[in-house]
Amino acid sequence: TESAKKTGALRKGKNYKKRTSKLEPFRSEIAKMYKTGASLELISLHLHTVHNQYAARSTILRYLHTIGVTRNG
Repeated sequence: TESAKKTGALRKGKNYKKRTSKLEPFRSEIAKMYKTGASLELISLHLHTVHNQYAARSTILRYLHTIGVTRNG
């Protein structure tokens, strides 16, 4: 329980770093593909074949919403 208390205190403190997405290194590439009309399935396939990084379509869509990317804007 002491370990859990320390972890909880760290998370409440200012020194806790928010987890970064595994898609962050490919941020600009994903955003560019999505804005030019590539489907989520195609982006997922590209990440897997070119970068050897698997990501489900829903993960990519959630990530795009998080970084504020839309097709129309």
